[in-house]
Amino acid sequence: MRQAMTMQILQGFLVAMVSAMFALAAGCGGDSGGGSAGGAFGTGSWTGAAGSWAGAAGTGSGGASAGVLTAGAWDDNRNYSTFESYLEYAPLQTKAPELFTQAEREQAYAASLQASTTPTELDIALVIDATGSMGDEIAWLRADFQGIVKELGTLYPGLQPRWSLISYRDVGEDYLVKTQTFTTKNEQVQAELNKLGGGGGGDYPEAVHAGLAAAAQLSWRKGSVARLVFWAADAPGHDEDAAKTAEAVRSLRDQDVHVYPVASSGVADRAEYEMRTTAQFTRGRYLFLTDDSGVGDSHAEPHLPCYFVTSLRDALVRMIDIEMSGQYREPAPNEIVRVVGGVSGGRCEASASTYYSY
Repeated sequence: MRQAMTMQILQGFLVAMVSAMFALAAGCGGDSGGGSAGGAFGTGSWTGAAGSWAGAAGTGSGGASAGVLTAGAWDDNRNYSTFESYLEYAPLQTKAPELFTQAEREQAYAASLQASTTPTELDIALVIDATGSMGDEIAWLRADFQGIVKELGTLYPGLQPRWSLISYRDVGEDYLVKTQTFTTKNEQVQAELNKLGGGGGGDYPEAVHAGLAAAAQLSWRKGSVARLVFWAADAPGHDEDAAKTAEAVRSLRDQDVHVYPVASSGVADRAEYEMRTTAQFTRGRYLFLTDDSGVGDSHAEPHLPCYFVTSLRDALVRMIDIEMSGQYREPAPNEIVRVVGGVSGGRCEASASTYYSY
């Protein structure tokens, strides 16, 4: 039994290594997101089914397999003292514009402590950076969207979520932003995803403000509705557009829309800062892709002391379930790929101060 498990682990490791080598050799078209690893942590411990990600080999932007990409999730409001420690140095190190004041962040934290509701309806906007370096992530969304819809149907029979798809690029590209308004027809969303491709880019920052502003202008339902934005990107906005980005995020906050960034391959420190502060301010959570799948470009380690790694699909479904149920839950044991640090109830057991370095 132990020998078989050892062989399975070795096989999974070797396949992931080969996949990573092919990814490096092939390169990736479009802009580069920066991408040096940043956190000061160990690699954590493997749990769950050993070698379960071996099926990722050979997949990429041209032929993505469902359920392959892996991701961690982090809640800065549940770990607010850690977030405060992060804010002591991150703005200085990244030289990023400050989007929100300390008073605004504290108000968001106080709001997060209030009793959660149990919505009966669901509105979700997918806001996608559609520049060249996002090819792997876009391919995954195309492959896995119906799987997410099916899992939600199992968790919440009779629920008819409304979906919107927004893609953005940058000034001077073939388009700045495209919006598909809310619909309950999943096949329409799938058709738009099938047409979506990554292109353009070239410089690091993109038109983040345009994508988030388009999300703020959607016809979000009022009342007993969970309102979520999943914002998948690998680059921050332009400094000169910081005020516009902050205005768009405030508008989303005012409509009780929770933003869940999905930090993709190439995300560097500056984008992490912008995404985490946006998630905290809107009472969302910060999601980030990891290298555990062995697919695509490398993913920077976040400046976080602890987290679970699961498939991205499981992470997205779990975030939606937390919003709909009003109850925090950790991943099921069979969903966990890896654990970094000690996590209990969504909170880190370790001190934050020892985990930050640039």
